[in-house]
Amino acid sequence: MGDEAKLLMDRIDAAITRITSGQAPMRIPRDLTDPDVVLADCQDRIAALEAQNAELERQWKLRAECENCGYIGEGLKHCPACDHFIPLNLAALQDQPLSEG
Repeated sequence: MGDEAKLLMDRIDAAITRITSGQAPMRIPRDLTDPDVVLADCQDRIAALEAQNAELERQWKLRAECENCGYIGEGLKHCPACDHFIPLNLAALQDQPLSEG
C-alpha cells in the first residue's frame, strides 16, 4: 500500500472513530478527519481509479497480436517485428469515439 493510500486509510479510521463516538460535526476550519471531507476524498479517489481502469480496459481491447511472431502492440496494422499484416479488432473499435482530424 502506497503512502497516499495509507494516509487515506488512517483518515478513514479516524473519521469512523469520530462518527461512532458521536463527535462527527463538521468543523470550521475543516479538519482532514471530518467525515464529509474523508468521504469526499474517497469519492474522488474511487472516480480516479475507475477512470484509470476504463483506460486500461480500452488499451486491452485495442491490443493486437501478430499471429506470425506473437508481437503484441496497440492498434497495429503491420507488425514492427516481422512486417506481418495484423487485422484490427473491429469489435473493440466500435466502442471508441471517432478521432478528430
